[in-house]
Amino acid sequence: MKRDKILLIYAGIKDVLVLPMGILHLGAYLLKFGHNVELIDARFDKFEDSVFVNCLVVGISVLTGQQIEIGLKISKKVKEISPKTKVVWGGVHPTLLPEETVSHENIDVVVKGDGELTFKALVDCFIEKKNIHNVRGICFKDEEGTIINNPEAEYFDLDIIPPLPYSMLKNFDKYESYNIFPFHISRGCPGRCTFCYNNQKKSFKKWRSYSAVRVLKDIERVVLKYNPSALRIVDDQALLNKKLIRSIAQGFIDNNWKFKWIANTTLDCWANYDIETIKLLVKSGLKQLRFGGESGSNKILKIIKKTHELKHFFRALTICNKFNIRVQISFLIGVHNETKYDVKFTLRLIDKLRKNPYNIFFRIFRLNPYPNTEIFNTAVELGFRHPTSLEGWGRYNTTSLKTLPWVSKKRFRKLGLIALISDMIVRNEFSISNAIFVDSLKKGPKFHFSLNLNDLLTQFLYLDAKMRWKLKLFNLAPEWVLMNKIINKQSATLN
Repeated sequence: MKRDKILLIYAGIKDVLVLPMGILHLGAYLLKFGHNVELIDARFDKFEDSVFVNCLVVGISVLTGQQIEIGLKISKKVKEISPKTKVVWGGVHPTLLPEETVSHENIDVVVKGDGELTFKALVDCFIEKKNIHNVRGICFKDEEGTIINNPEAEYFDLDIIPPLPYSMLKNFDKYESYNIFPFHISRGCPGRCTFCYNNQKKSFKKWRSYSAVRVLKDIERVVLKYNPSALRIVDDQALLNKKLIRSIAQGFIDNNWKFKWIANTTLDCWANYDIETIKLLVKSGLKQLRFGGESGSNKILKIIKKTHELKHFFRALTICNKFNIRVQISFLIGVHNETKYDVKFTLRLIDKLRKNPYNIFFRIFRLNPYPNTEIFNTAVELGFRHPTSLEGWGRYNTTSLKTLPWVSKKRFRKLGLIALISDMIVRNEFSISNAIFVDSLKKGPKFHFSLNLNDLLTQFLYLDAKMRWKLKLFNLAPEWVLMNKIINKQSATLN
């Protein structure tokens, strides 16, 4: 039987219900050249071992953490069922640590960065039984087992990628993003943030975009087939090119599309937008912007190499308030050289921004160093013993004190509690759908009577979180310790 099937698998976790954009892009490009392609989302698609029989290649897309565990289980099964099938890994983690990844016995090749052209070239070599030594953008083991890490692939015109084959997803109705449709207009980010992987590799760093004409054609297909209520531009920096976003927004208006849209950008970028462009974007349906605020301390902003300062918060949010644009801002605590006063500055800034006229949706995250980032390397220098195998990275514990060697045990717990409390407040006061479709965000406790134990616990913790946030009580918290034990016990039972 002919061995020509290409299986692309997203090794996602069910907690995150987003479309598997990576395998959709790869699948689209391979289909353009007539390849036999099948997409599997490991979160929803049930598949038998027989699916691996007669596969030429199985491509697996992963991020650091639990996705690696899932990917390793699949890779092992592939090699057991069909030893001749090539297993190729791609995604952020393999791109950052290609040699360590490909050293695993069940992985043959790593595709680094943008995978469309590289993966297609690799597949062609396998089909034609050619040597893969000259394929740029891959890391692989040769016949003797020596690891060879080829130079990164060159950039290419994104417009050559065909429209995404959403119909190839077997359980499309499962995705949370069905009514809020995810979409790309660009790739890359020119930022220098020390905690972000984007500035570590050429393929992640340079910002490049689709043409406005191409974007509008693709969105027209989505509108005709799925009629989404909203469009979420998931790029790291969607508003970098003002001319591009103006053309796209004008296209929304000219086509009389009624959906709302969300985008990510930076505070300094948005603060410097002119009023005429802002009016155009709002008229086209812009309803929510997401910013990485990170800190209320200019000292910390400089340490982590953000491009904005505190003044940009108020300038950017004043614009959003004037045009009724909802705002989501994320903050980061636990950074190297951060003092308790820096954290206080951040909490005070959030309180100030949450008061009228600034009405924001905020999240606080305790730092978890991502592999090979600048702040990760600082942690290593200060004693952090990071995993050295895929199995270790699959168990990478984001709550482990060992990831932040500059933080004491007591302070680590406090920072974690601040993040938990902010998460509880956010989950109960806001939702993306309300932020988009409701003209005014309704704040205040959403307490309702329920005999359901989980509901009662959630309502209690929400009110407790509100009290703790108001009084800034982030030290002793026995109720939250109990909650974590319950969650961990439930997780252990499920596993």
